[in-house]
Amino acid sequence: MSADAPATATVPYVDILREFHRVEGLSTAERVKWKDSIIEEPEELAAIFDRSMQQLEAAFGSGQVSTALNSRETKNGPKPPPKPVKSTKRKPAPKKGPKTDLEKAHEILYAVFEAGGVTVSGAPALAADYAGYAVSPLRTKGDGAAFEGEGAPEGDPGDLFTIDLLLQSRDEDALPIIGELKYGDEVDPLLALLEALAYVAVLAAPSQFKRLRKYFVVTDEDGDSPRFDEHEAPRFDIYLFVAGHRRNAASQRSALWDAVPAIIDAVLDQPEISKHVRRIEGVKIPLGGDAQVQLAGNAVLGKPMVWEQD
Repeated sequence: MSADAPATATVPYVDILREFHRVEGLSTAERVKWKDSIIEEPEELAAIFDRSMQQLEAAFGSGQVSTALNSRETKNGPKPPPKPVKSTKRKPAPKKGPKTDLEKAHEILYAVFEAGGVTVSGAPALAADYAGYAVSPLRTKGDGAAFEGEGAPEGDPGDLFTIDLLLQSRDEDALPIIGELKYGDEVDPLLALLEALAYVAVLAAPSQFKRLRKYFVVTDEDGDSPRFDEHEAPRFDIYLFVAGHRRNAASQRSALWDAVPAIIDAVLDQPEISKHVRRIEGVKIPLGGDAQVQLAGNAVLGKPMVWEQD
């Protein structure tokens, strides 16, 4: 490396990211045992959550406050899905295979962006406005960042961990909402919950929340102001969006779905977590033909998840 070459930025491989990767590597049977341990001893996860906030704050401090949480490619929202190619007299339209789950999920994200938010049938308090897409809480200045810590995954942390949707609650608290969208039959809602908790942990660190307020603003006649208010402690909601899932009661995975309400209660009963997480909600996105969302006013329509049935 030359004397003029910039040093590679490093990001701490905090404990909750380590736990997420550990659980991600478990079999379904092993995850069923893991969820039992969370219900019986939620204080262990709470300690990991709290410790991770402290680890990130100690390493980042105010050093990343001036770094945007989005790249150039994502700051203006998701790109529109490709339009079908129309046939002409001279050239027929090319045949296209069925959409992948990833493509369908992207279309849902784009629909939320285009509509400006979500609303939940029968639960008006859960209505939320769109704020951001592919938000990267571990993004650093420059290119080539890497995790620092034993067993850390390779790759830029800013690319490895991105929040599907950042929303804002429409109530008087106007809290940031971590929105994770999972599509398809192979969804593990508890892994999605653990991922969302990791995002709260890395954004609730004081300097990180300052960064969040700096880069997400609203504009009115008085100019720009932070979208999210300051509170005594940074606080978030978590929305777990699910689409394209068909329940298979015979699958081992169904035990993970059944356990979600108990896991949520156990997690929110821990002071270290409830200090920073107001609520955790499951939202089902009903889909029409070709995985099209339904709209209700200027919002994508969702329904409250019934984890033991949906």
